[in-house]
Amino acid sequence: MKSLATRIPQVAVALPLSAKIARDMRRGVLRYAKECGPWIIHLLEGREFSQTVFHLSAVRGLSGFIGYVTTDEEADLVARLKVPYVLRWLDSGRLPPKVERLMQTSATVSTDSAAIGRKAAEYFLASRYPNFAYVGEPEDLGWSLYREEAFVGALAAAGKDCRVFHGPSTRSFSSELPVLGRWLKTLPVPTGIFAVHDERARQVADACAVMGLSVPSEIGILGCDNDDELCESFYPAISSIAVDAERAAYLAAKMLDGCMRGVFAPHRIVYGPVRVVERRSTMLRGGRFDPVVEKALKLIEVNVTNGIRIDGLCASLGMSRRQLERRFLLSGRNSLLCEINAVKLERACVLLESEQLRLKDISAMLGFSSTSHFCKIYRERYGCTPRDRRR
Repeated sequence: MKSLATRIPQVAVALPLSAKIARDMRRGVLRYAKECGPWIIHLLEGREFSQTVFHLSAVRGLSGFIGYVTTDEEADLVARLKVPYVLRWLDSGRLPPKVERLMQTSATVSTDSAAIGRKAAEYFLASRYPNFAYVGEPEDLGWSLYREEAFVGALAAAGKDCRVFHGPSTRSFSSELPVLGRWLKTLPVPTGIFAVHDERARQVADACAVMGLSVPSEIGILGCDNDDELCESFYPAISSIAVDAERAAYLAAKMLDGCMRGVFAPHRIVYGPVRVVERRSTMLRGGRFDPVVEKALKLIEVNVTNGIRIDGLCASLGMSRRQLERRFLLSGRNSLLCEINAVKLERACVLLESEQLRLKDISAMLGFSSTSHFCKIYRERYGCTPRDRRR
């Protein structure tokens, strides 16, 4: 009779929590450990006071390693551990030589950046935007260039041109902001912009706000990675390409498990785009562009929790309600009340995520006449009640 194993594998997980993709990957690894473990896990999260790769040499009986290796010193240490490892491959084009060699001979998890670029082009080609642009990493990292090449190439195949932002090679957004803003002002209206990731998309949105450009009427913005917190921190919320990094990390953990048991051969796992999560930043409507309507919409978004009222909006714009209603309808918009309620309900979806806020509190914050009225129009728009949304 075969004896049962008693040793629990010890696995180091080096995934810094500052990046959305790394957080998704950690979720995938931990889900595999929960379902197929147990594992003893040594987390290397990149925080100031957390353990690092260099602490692993003191671990007795380490079984495997999964995650990032970014320096030659880390590569040397991981190689000396003499355990199976699965590394997060970064196509930056600037890997240190020892990291590059270690990657070439190990199991890896990598991104299909070309597929992401093609997905962005496919989305914009099906949209109302007639013009297109790309904003990549300021230091022209490899994976940013791959997304650019695929995005521009897919548009070219459809007979469309694409402008590309070439700003200063700097990590200081405060230094780059005026350059990016001036470039945005040169774009034809409207232009759909694909930004290499959500942080970059948020910077494009901020530059639009500084330059007085309307999103999505003048500039449409699409990011990548679907970082909910980042995308929904701007008004209007930013559309983004969701990728399957969590699933890829789950498969990587499964592969590592097999390698630790000597039954799997290491190989490469590639993940790519799943879908476009569409938010208001790319919802370009029909009708003509009206700067007064865009200013009104911006006032609604900024003041949605400040008791925004139609008469106050009209007073701020120096127009009668009839005049403003007419301009909204001519620009392809709904009535003032419908537009205000739409913004309120979008903000309600964000506020409902906070368990500390009662429905009564949310209703009052958004200026509804009563909680029952809030619930009624919420259900009319989304087909469920606010309580259903929370469940």
